[in-house]
Amino acid sequence: ASGKIGATIGSYAFSELKNKHEISAIFWSVVGTMLLATFLTLVAIPFYNGHTIDLADSLAREGRVREAVKMLYSGPATEEGKDTTDDDLLNEEGDTSDETATDEDSQPESAVPVV
Repeated sequence: ASGKIGATIGSYAFSELKNKHEISAIFWSVVGTMLLATFLTLVAIPFYNGHTIDLADSLAREGRVREAVKMLYSGPATEEGKDTTDDDLLNEEGDTSDETATDEDSQPESAVPVV
């Protein structure tokens, strides 16, 4: 919904600027929006590779979601590099135990069943 509101406001504003022959203002507003979006993307989106995603997915399937998020934000992983028991994967309390399962058949609610 917010995208539609932004599009409506932008369309109105660009129409008004066009009618006032302020084409350069339209150009610079688009450039500013693009630069802001680029900055936010670089800051907010983690830099990872396929191996990092695989490791994070494994952690999430085990119910270790907090550690999976830390894995994503730790940067690209190498095959022999970061593994799921590294110190940087410790949760905030420093506990590495798997708290979600008490026996082999139980799964956390967020786990996707393997077929």
